[in-house]
Amino acid sequence: MEDIVNCLSSGKALVFDAVTDSLFRKERPLITEMERRTPPQFLHKYTVKKLRNIWRVDLDQYFSEDDSWASRLVPLNKVFPSLPDRKQMRPIIVQSPLIKLIEARFLPKLKQYANERMVKSQTGFVPSMGIQVNIERAIRRITMRTEGTRKRNVYGVFIDFSNAFNTIPHSLLFKKLREKNVMDADEIKYLEQLYNRYYIKIGDQKFRANCGVAQGSIISPFLFNIYLEDLATKLKEEADIDLDDVLMYADDILTLCTSIEQMKKAILIIEEWSKENGMILNKKKSGIVVFAPRSSTHIPLMRLERTMVTKVRKYKSKGLDVEKRIESVHLKWVPAVKDVLGIPVCERYKYLGTILTPKLSLDVQLKEIKRKAIFIQAKMFPYLKVASLEGRKDIFTTLIMPLFNATLALFNHEPSESNKNNLLRVQRGLFKSFTMM
Repeated sequence: MEDIVNCLSSGKALVFDAVTDSLFRKERPLITEMERRTPPQFLHKYTVKKLRNIWRVDLDQYFSEDDSWASRLVPLNKVFPSLPDRKQMRPIIVQSPLIKLIEARFLPKLKQYANERMVKSQTGFVPSMGIQVNIERAIRRITMRTEGTRKRNVYGVFIDFSNAFNTIPHSLLFKKLREKNVMDADEIKYLEQLYNRYYIKIGDQKFRANCGVAQGSIISPFLFNIYLEDLATKLKEEADIDLDDVLMYADDILTLCTSIEQMKKAILIIEEWSKENGMILNKKKSGIVVFAPRSSTHIPLMRLERTMVTKVRKYKSKGLDVEKRIESVHLKWVPAVKDVLGIPVCERYKYLGTILTPKLSLDVQLKEIKRKAIFIQAKMFPYLKVASLEGRKDIFTTLIMPLFNATLALFNHEPSESNKNNLLRVQRGLFKSFTMM
């Protein structure tokens, strides 16, 4: 119990039973005389002592009040500042600290499964496997073919599920937990009984959900990954795709195929699996990017578009203002076909925050960083114009520098002098702009 209490965080929102999560804090307000005489590092041991037998008590006996089972719903707007429809909100569930405490009982075994038994394609929420690890894996698998001796094309299929965490049927979830022996049979049954009792309360209305894992629960990410890992196995068995070429970070999925035929087969398999498992494949937000060697002059499903770009250069000559127009040809790879089996062919796709293009160019990512930085600066300008230099620098370090993390894998792939200079030039320019130097 002490280990479980230590892994729970505090400072979360209250729910209907009004139980505060301060009982998980080592340092909390001292109420009784005994607590005042106790060293702070031992205060949470009272929680441990009081609740150590919580799993041995009948659920309906322990939680006699309905409010303990009720969850608050906090809908986040995914299309801000626009007004969302019902499919454009991410529902965050706020549960009682007591419920979180009970669920955390299963966290060690779920983590163990993720570390030792989960299919290697899935790296989401696995310790030591962050976003950058997955992007680096993807780029290595791509360049292994495009930059090798044979210089082959790679067909990347990016998959998006609508409301992925909210559509998992509970009956199928617990069936998979039993088939894979993720936990002991009585633990799975206990967890299933918890899910049978959860309900969401909005004003005077309340309802129970028979699908979805709560976004906000400490164990939901692991339950979701376990539910989804069958997809990677199915792609390997039926489409002959190597597990190293199925890159999953929770519901962000990239499948690398070696031919158009294999790509079509993979799309059909994903579509079939989605229907069988209650997931909604969002073809409009999915995408196909054809990765090609840097020297390639022909990319399947793509065409090279040439446009004239005119730049005006202003300078002084003999005291007079002079304008010089410079025209150049801009080359850009664009889709030659609209889609394949309903999934759009894209000139680029953002995967885990990094924009991947057919030739893994860094320039597109830098343009996106500049666009975001200009937007943030416009919103922060009322503060920046009155802030000190130190304050402006803090804003730049906090809000802008993390955007450059998305360039790490791309720059590591091609650490050329021109890429380095471009990256540093963008950083310096944005720093000067934010600090108004």
